[in-house]
Amino acid sequence: MGLTGMRYAVADGLFDGEPSLILTDEAAGLSATILPGVGSSLLALNRPGAGLEYIYGPSTLAELKDRPTRYGNPVLLPPNRIWEGRFTFAGRTYNLPLNRPPHHVHGLVHSLAWRVEGQGAGESEGAWVRTVMEAREHESFRAVFPQDFRLALTFTLRGGRLGLTAEALNRGPDPFPFGLGYHTYFRVPMRSGERAGDYRVTLPAGKRWELEECYPTGRILPLTPAERLQSTPVAELRLDDVYTDLAPGEPEIRSRLWHEPSGRGIEFASDRQFPHWVAWSGPEPGAPFLCLEPYSWVTNAPNLALPPETTGLAALGEGATWRGRIEFRPF
Repeated sequence: MGLTGMRYAVADGLFDGEPSLILTDEAAGLSATILPGVGSSLLALNRPGAGLEYIYGPSTLAELKDRPTRYGNPVLLPPNRIWEGRFTFAGRTYNLPLNRPPHHVHGLVHSLAWRVEGQGAGESEGAWVRTVMEAREHESFRAVFPQDFRLALTFTLRGGRLGLTAEALNRGPDPFPFGLGYHTYFRVPMRSGERAGDYRVTLPAGKRWELEECYPTGRILPLTPAERLQSTPVAELRLDDVYTDLAPGEPEIRSRLWHEPSGRGIEFASDRQFPHWVAWSGPEPGAPFLCLEPYSWVTNAPNLALPPETTGLAALGEGATWRGRIEFRPF
């Protein structure tokens, strides 16, 4: 069953037996696959007629469930890492599972079954689907965060672009320590037969967080010319870095990853709600992906003795909302 507009469509699909939703933009030759039941992850973004696959996804459902943050566009809440899985916020101590002992990584929502709240397709709105994670429906989440919290994701494929808008709501009681991120995997190369060595990346960052054991020390350092990602060959990168001072003065932050001989690639953008980006080139040289990861707060933000305007830590009060957007723009 599906919903169809003249140019746009939403259809039910299956990924290795797991229900999926497939958004298509026929005029752009573009399709996107979302898997609500496994973290509401963006599993694929393809241009099938051109043989282009922009997102690095799993081959099987078992692969995804075994390593849900190693494929697609995992949703991280909270983002990245929490030292020893613990922090104190507004007088309450939060204890997260130590899933990478002795620390916590990658948050609590990337493996949950999200509920489909709505979908549609039409000439003006494009093809869209909204998924929701309600804390009251997930005991594993409520065991850490007692607030009545809701996070909704709206995926919209329109005009050859895929937008993803996140809307958070804290119904209370007490302020919610809010941070959101995406661990987005881009395939390198994006088309069979291309060389990974022909890909380049640009990220408009001016500074980076100093890290020890992948955790910020609290110092922010200016990037040297050699550290800047400015049309940098992807094959030369050995990165697991946290960048900030991104596109100062601009309304959004735009990164680009492209195949230099053909000029084809993708622009990945966020609004100003994601002022910290991680770039990760994989656990070893030659990984078939590059991760570009927009975060609303920096790694381990609640444990840093810095003001929230620096770390991105948001106190979402009772009844308060937060909204942030990222967008995928193939070219």
